Amino acid sequence: MQQPTYKICSNSLGNGTNGHVYKIKKIHPPHSVLIAKIFRKDRSEIFEREKRMLLRISNANDDNINDYLLHIRDANATLDISEEFREGSELLTFDFFMHGNIIDYVSLKNKGRPLCELYAKLICYKLLIGLKKCHENRVSHNKLEIRNIMFDENFNPIIIHFGEAKISDNHKKDFIGLGKVLAELLTSRQIISCKLDKNTNKYMLRFYPRLNSATKDNFCEESTFWKLLEETSNIKLSKEFIDFFHKLISPDDIVNVDDLLNSEWLKEVIIEQQEIEKILKDEFYNNYYMLKESQELFNNYNHQINLASIIDNDEMGEAFSQNNIIGEFVTKINKLDEKR
Repeated sequence: MQQPTYKICSNSLGNGTNGHVYKIKKIHPPHSVLIAKIFRKDRSEIFEREKRMLLRISNANDDNINDYLLHIRDANATLDISEEFREGSELLTFDFFMHGNIIDYVSLKNKGRPLCELYAKLICYKLLIGLKKCHENRVSHNKLEIRNIMFDENFNPIIIHFGEAKISDNHKKDFIGLGKVLAELLTSRQIISCKLDKNTNKYMLRFYPRLNSATKDNFCEESTFWKLLEETSNIKLSKEFIDFFHKLISPDDIVNVDDLLNSEWLKEVIIEQQEIEKILKDEFYNNYYMLKESQELFNNYNHQINLASIIDNDEMGEAFSQNNIIGEFVTKINKLDEKR
């Protein structure tokens, strides 16, 4: 019997129909920490599909290049699993995403306030780089949504969950998913569905929470949505973004990643990327203990991630938790956008 190489060192970090996710630690030095996705025994088909899609987009020669995609980290990993964890035997291992899910920015850490366009552009640009690699390998993700995007140690967005991916040359579903992600980041409203009204030949959006009682069944025309958003929520987005969003979700617009990367909305993204990431480096990674003093950022939220067990330093682990950094980071980015 093969000796286990890792042991589970956390409670379940996530439960789903396909299985459970745990933090795992290597038994022998170096004691590296990864994430293990353990599939239920009746989800072998999902396991095989996700593994096959991830291997298809992976390239052993570019491990040092961030393509903003999930990658299998230890294909030979085996677990020391006690009886209580025996959901199944098939597993995939990934990097530990210390800053959690992107949805935390919009819901908890940003107190329901939308992000500024400046930061949304950076996120969108990096997600498109990830989609470009997928599409070049004829892989459609098929479930791009805000819950399937994580943040790595440098706050880069990482596309996860390839359990519904498939080989295809039609990637429109990925672009619609990206449109919904951007809408949620910028408006704090979830675009539940998009459909074409055959009577008016206009595109309709269904969203939550509703903007006012006049929007029947929470459906309204795309142009009306942006107008109501400005009138009721004081959120005014640029014409360049609205045109970009329409390209993503419109069934009549056939686009590819290169078209979107060259769009008017993203034309200055390289400059802005450097500016934002400089703030990230200067304000956070060199100021752990300054952040630690902001205890209210820990006390006001329920979802805290304590990294002390990973880096073996209680104070540093506490200062590095996602609640502290994300709250401060959103404030810095929004102030930067106001100055612009």
